Amino acid sequence: QGEPPVEAMKAYARKARDLGCEVFVLDAGWHTTEQEKPNEGWWLRTGDWAVDRKLFPVGLEELSAYCREQGIDFGIWIEPEAIGPSAAIRRTHPEWLHAIGGRIAPPEGRAILNLGVPQARAWIRDRMLSILRSTQARWLKWDFNADLYQGGWAPGLSEELTRQDPLVAHYQGLYLLQDELLEAYPDLILEMCSSGGSRFDAAILSHAHTYWISDQTHPMMKLAIHFGSQLAHPPEQCNDWLVEWPPHEAQHDPLRSPGGEHGDLSFRIRIAMLGSFGISAPVERWSDEDIAIVKKHVAWYKQVVRPILQSSHQYLLTDAPPLDGNGDWAAIWYAHLEGTRGILFAFRLANGRPERTFVLPGLDAQAVYRLNSPDGWSTTLRGEELGVGIAVEADSPFRAVLLSVEKVASE
Repeated sequence: QGEPPVEAMKAYARKARDLGCEVFVLDAGWHTTEQEKPNEGWWLRTGDWAVDRKLFPVGLEELSAYCREQGIDFGIWIEPEAIGPSAAIRRTHPEWLHAIGGRIAPPEGRAILNLGVPQARAWIRDRMLSILRSTQARWLKWDFNADLYQGGWAPGLSEELTRQDPLVAHYQGLYLLQDELLEAYPDLILEMCSSGGSRFDAAILSHAHTYWISDQTHPMMKLAIHFGSQLAHPPEQCNDWLVEWPPHEAQHDPLRSPGGEHGDLSFRIRIAMLGSFGISAPVERWSDEDIAIVKKHVAWYKQVVRPILQSSHQYLLTDAPPLDGNGDWAAIWYAHLEGTRGILFAFRLANGRPERTFVLPGLDAQAVYRLNSPDGWSTTLRGEELGVGIAVEADSPFRAVLLSVEKVASE
């Protein structure tokens, strides 16, 4: 809207603070190369990780300091393995790049930094540490929008190095780089991403905290992805944000599905709350009612949902929902390890009846529990009753029920 980007980012940081968010993460686009070519977009300006002074005239420190003044932490996106056409390393150290299939990337395309080369890993480590040090970032979103395939050693490297498998060497270097960053900054939250949920595996997450599960924005597909991802990963490792509200119209990436009519705001928020919860939406378009709904859910997530997600047994109470939404209900129950509390997420789909009964295992049969909803509903029931089943209601398809269950007395 004519404002300098740093001022626009400050406005978003204030909105994040007002919503109750804890970290403001600056996404792609803050960076450029030392010899930027005309008309290069952010996609190609990777590799040198210099701050774009057209956007941030006095550096990122201004924005990061402003976030801390607002009482929230600062985070930043980076794609350390992506080397754009104008990056200095293309000229100075081509041997540090993967020669995939025996070929270096064409000069007009992006190349991949080979983290299996110790000097290359040390070089990008120093760049990343410099960014973390100058911004005091608490959250690092590490992206990888490429396909490594089998990898490949460039000419000019030592035989001692190239006798290793290049793909194995790259991933060993990747894990080591993750560990080096966390050793330098133990309080850093490291989020991994790869065009969404690619290379989402236990090995990479043994060196990180959370993972962006998908670039998909369609709520029903996001819900199904949670059901699948959480078969292999704890919910706190499955990072999801409220992305599409209001629902977008025609500006979708072809790889993403239109949001369509599936779900009101609470339905979409509660899908994102199934894991590590964040917000990445055009908040400037929200009504006062939207803002109130989101603030209520953010507070609920921090106070009630997150502590349970991080210490619970998970029960998939239904099959995974169909991608088109033409199912009955979809529900997940998280019971705290000690049986003292739990969280029920239940989503009525296109063909579901208004009422559905769900059995809630893992509780003390003799205890009394209080049930609460962000919508203001409350009651008390015995664990024995909850173990037989509780009926939940949704007045129309694509509405969600969220209930907390907390032990208040024992017999």
